[in-house]
Amino acid sequence: MFYQKGFATILILVGIVILVSVAGGAYFFGTTKNSSPKIQNQTVSQASKPVPSSTSSSDETRNWKTYTDPNKIFSFRYPPNFVVR
Repeated sequence: MFYQKGFATILILVGIVILVSVAGGAYFFGTTKNSSPKIQNQTVSQASKPVPSSTSSSDETRNWKTYTDPNKIFSFRYPPNFVVR
């Protein structure tokens, strides 16, 4: 045959390593999936907070200046009193 002496031992060791890796991975994913916290029969109440609308955020930045780089790859807005030191 084409097999050299000791080739079967290497094949068996590789098979064992693969088997242990698969079993370890299955154990890891099985335990992390089951360890998520479970809430049963609990009521969580929160104080209602107003959700900011998109118009309020645009009002805050309406007087801001816009910088666009010369290659027009990116741009950003900044307040008029912003100073780089």
